[in-house]
Amino acid sequence: IRKAPDYELFDKLSWVVPMLGLEGLEKRLPKEISGGQRQRVALARAIVLDPDVLLLDEPLSNLDAALRDMAMEELKRMHRQVGKTIIYVTHNQAEAMTMSERIAVLNTGKLEQYDTPRGVYDLPRTIFAAEFIGSPTMNILDGTMARRKDGVGVATANGFLLLDKVRGDKAAGMVGRPVKVGVRPQNIHYTGRSTPRRYSDTRVELLVELVESLGDKSLVVGRTTEGTVMRFVVERDEDIVIDSQIEVFVDGRRVHVFDPEAKRNLFG
Repeated sequence: IRKAPDYELFDKLSWVVPMLGLEGLEKRLPKEISGGQRQRVALARAIVLDPDVLLLDEPLSNLDAALRDMAMEELKRMHRQVGKTIIYVTHNQAEAMTMSERIAVLNTGKLEQYDTPRGVYDLPRTIFAAEFIGSPTMNILDGTMARRKDGVGVATANGFLLLDKVRGDKAAGMVGRPVKVGVRPQNIHYTGRSTPRRYSDTRVELLVELVESLGDKSLVVGRTTEGTVMRFVVERDEDIVIDSQIEVFVDGRRVHVFDPEAKRNLFG
């Protein structure tokens, strides 16, 4: 349609067809290919136009896992090579973390947070951003800001979660305030492999209910004596038995505290 010379057509095709796994489909009509293949064709048509800004709305949703990984690598490589801006819409948080240099977390049209992937993961500004980014999802607990002789923390059904000194000092004026507490499964450590090393590490007793394989790691679902569920991640070689009583500890430097009404991070 753009009257591009033949050499440019063949050059673009020789690059984009194998990149998106479309070999052998060149002579087929749209009605003769699958939905996933049509999606790849649409992506190829956008890429070969060499636009200033590339707008992609869930471009990999119908691809199988292996092809999706390959396509993500090629899109990132293309972005580095040609320096084009890509606005990439996805409901897959793993894709968002992998593909982006900056993430805009949207919730029903409202911007929850705009930051780097690491920024959203390490310091989520809202409960929605905290639960959306990160897998397995963050543990969210009800609590109240409280003070003990060893510092300020949050009193929860899972026990008193002590905050590190920097945030404890900031929270000194919040004692008695109801809050929501967020702890990522990766920041809960099994004492069978690790031991608490910091004064802000809090021990918690759990009854193991489920152990789910994640491949190189395992997700453990435990319940406290108060009935609160906590999820944490361990190495797959850990011998954790269902219905056993175990001890974990929470890293106080990685405890997130949110206002329950505004749903915003009190330290972000």
